Amino acid sequence: MLTIASPAKKRNAMLLALLIGAFTMLLTETFFNNALPTIISQYGVSQSTAQWVSTGYQLVAGLMIPLSA
Repeated sequence: MLTIASPAKKRNAMLLALLIGAFTMLLTETFFNNALPTIISQYGVSQSTAQWVSTGYQLVAGLMIPLSA
């Protein structure tokens, strides 16, 4: 038998998916920022170059979220 989910269930599922995505994004950005000193020492790049890498990562991630939703 075909059942149709109520609008409240759909809204709650959508909200849960958005919250999990936002939490995951914040977590990856935090990990990446904590890894910057290691990236600088391992690859021998300047602090400004590592900051550009961080900015590029956040820019791409910010663009991919709406595109993949």
